[in-house]
Amino acid sequence: MPVALLIPAQAQQLLRPSRIIAEGLLNPRGICVEDDGSLLLVEAGSGLPDQAFSGRISRLRADPHAPGAYWPPEVLAEGFRSMNMQARMLRDEIMGLSDIALGAGRYLASQTDYVAGSKLLDLQYRPPEPLFHSRGNLNSLCYHPSRQSWLAVKPDTNQLVEFTEDGEQVLAQLPDLDQGQEAVPVTLVHEPQTDAVLISLFSGELHRDPARKASTSPTRPAR
Repeated sequence: MPVALLIPAQAQQLLRPSRIIAEGLLNPRGICVEDDGSLLLVEAGSGLPDQAFSGRISRLRADPHAPGAYWPPEVLAEGFRSMNMQARMLRDEIMGLSDIALGAGRYLASQTDYVAGSKLLDLQYRPPEPLFHSRGNLNSLCYHPSRQSWLAVKPDTNQLVEFTEDGEQVLAQLPDLDQGQEAVPVTLVHEPQTDAVLISLFSGELHRDPARKASTSPTRPAR
């Protein structure tokens, strides 16, 4: 029998002390916790013309002598393409490594690369090797245990896509929002209680109204 998932109209505030655990990062995009408490981090890179391959994957190990603190990042892999899409998208946005997730005993990282082709990278190899290839913009990534597959969202085509041994397939084409904005999905998570996939939408440009082009609506969840 389906289990209802209740999403409050307004988020509750939960204020906690904060601590900076890493600085000098180049557009950090995704983070994942390992079994030993270490953090795996992907950075899209600087996007500068003279740093076209500045994307990297790092590990931050917990400092055993300082609870809540971490040692400086240890670079596991680097040299991933980093592109500033300002000329193409009319906004200062860096494309490159975008997320990292754990599933079925392995860690994968998603990468958007408009030159060599986007891909999901398997981190069990050094350097990481492509497990799946794709076209377009691969953003947030998660593993779906019931489907035994990897899911990602594509903001440029407004799609939820699935990767299996048979390759890539589109699971959902997200419709335009109430005022005609494109959906622009940016993050997704698997909700274990209901087995649902939750997607947050950034929402994009109002192409039908030149006077309001590039306006956005608030982020909202979708199922």
